[in-house]
Amino acid sequence: MRADAQAQLETLLKQVNQAVADYEQLQMIVVVREPWSIEAGTLTPTMKIRRARIEGAVERQVDGWYATSSRVVWS
Repeated sequence: MRADAQAQLETLLKQVNQAVADYEQLQMIVVVREPWSIEAGTLTPTMKIRRARIEGAVERQVDGWYATSSRVVWS
């Protein structure tokens, strides 16, 4: 099941990157265990992303994600 999801996400990433300019392309997709939600504090009540909160939660992992050659990272 994970292998299927990985393959589908890699295909999606490729499709997205083909549709945008070079400077807009994504290097990877990161799949996290916990969904972003209002309860977790990662979304506002109007469903806007709380970017600072998310960045603070993952900042220690980011360098490791970029160091890997994987296009889909399971966190």
